[in-house]
Formats: sequence, structure tokens, C-alpha cells
Amino acid sequence: MFENTQGLKLYYEVYGQGPPILLLHGWGGNVNSLRPVFNHLTASYRVYALDLPGFGRSTPPSSAWGTYDYAHLVAQFCSNLEIKSAHLIGHSFGGRVAINLCFYFPHLVNKLILVDSAGIKPRRGLGYYTKVGIAKSAKWLFKR
Repeated sequence: MFENTQGLKLYYEVYGQGPPILLLHGWGGNVNSLRPVFNHLTASYRVYALDLPGFGRSTPPSSAWGTYDYAHLVAQFCSNLEIKSAHLIGHSFGGRVAINLCFYFPHLVNKLILVDSAGIKPRRGLGYYTKVGIAKSAKWLFKR
């Protein structure tokens, strides 16, 4: 199916009955990226899988977008389809968009699941910083 949002033609798939879940794919992905999850969840939920602008069958934006722009578009998409709030599953870049949705449009998010999400800095221990320090020192020494 297609939905026109903010002047862009967005491709999405929807199937199932129950509370809404919105799947947001990673960079370079499309609705098929999360197909196994989509198929599994349709038994208990109304699942929406959206090709973000510039991916899959959706038209690209006319200029470079940031994650806020994608989040704003997803919020408008939800409004157009009368989705009041939904569970979000975001993979990689889709997770970063979902984080922005939570921040800027918290009323749209019921629950959030992030899968290998961008936008979250990993916790790093002393061992990591020791290795980085040694590598940078060695690089500096070899240049001399």
C-alpha cells in the first residue's frame, strides 16, 4: 500500500488484528528486512512495516534528512493512518528514528524495542580505553 505523507509517496504493509506495532528498518533496508518479525507478530498484533523515505519503494526526500525529519514523518504517517499510539520496533537506523519519536512525540509510543540500535553509545570499560591509548601512542611513535 502507499500513503502520501509530507509530499512523499511512502510504501507500507499492514496485516493482523490487535494493538498496533510499527516496524522501522535499518539504513539501506526496507519492509522485507524485518519480514520474519512481521510474519510472527501478525498473529497477535496489527503490524505496520514502513519503507522509510529513500528506501525500498518509498520516494526519497528532496534534500538530506536527519533523524528528526524521519521521526516527524513517521509521526505524520501515524496521524494519517489514525494510529494514536503504537509499540515500536526499531532496528539499527530505525532504532535511532524510534528514539527520536520517543523524545519528540512521546504520546505516539506505547512500548519501545530497540534491536542493535544506532544512537546508543555502548558502555566501555577501562580495558577499551587502555587499548585505544596504546594504539594512539604507537601510531604517534611510528610517525616519528
